[in-house]
Amino acid sequence: MFERMRNISLLLGIAIIPACSLSGSGSSSDGGAGPGVQFDSEVVELSADGAIPDQGFSQTGTRGNVAVLSVENGVTSGFSYQYGRVAGTNRYLGVAGIAPNSNVGSAPTTAQAVYQGDYDLTYVNANEVDKQNGRITLNADFNSGQLRGSDGGLGVN
Repeated sequence: MFERMRNISLLLGIAIIPACSLSGSGSSSDGGAGPGVQFDSEVVELSADGAIPDQGFSQTGTRGNVAVLSVENGVTSGFSYQYGRVAGTNRYLGVAGIAPNSNVGSAPTTAQAVYQGDYDLTYVNANEVDKQNGRITLNADFNSGQLRGSDGGLGVN
């Protein structure tokens, strides 16, 4: 159960970070990938076996995926994410989802918790791929609704 909670917490962090840092369009004047290039992130609904629906990613260039799934008594639980350039567009997209049969229990509304776990993040733009990984400690304060932690260049606040 703790392993699932940790993985889902990290998934939420992965889904939130791209939404904050990759939304909008880049331009050469602001350090982005060039005029007209767009970066987006979305949460998607995974299939019962944990597969991400086809996003129409180009079959060449920068793209990737990660799946942290387990099967117990015939039920798949866990999460997956993918990133890439949508074919025929200037749109780079990162998507993530939780397997529909994952059981993480009910969310607490009071208390504090500490989550420790490994992370593997990839930042993608038209010119580079930056992969970061490490071990992070996240401090959840359910009373205030805050999740905070850091490791090297990764910060969750």
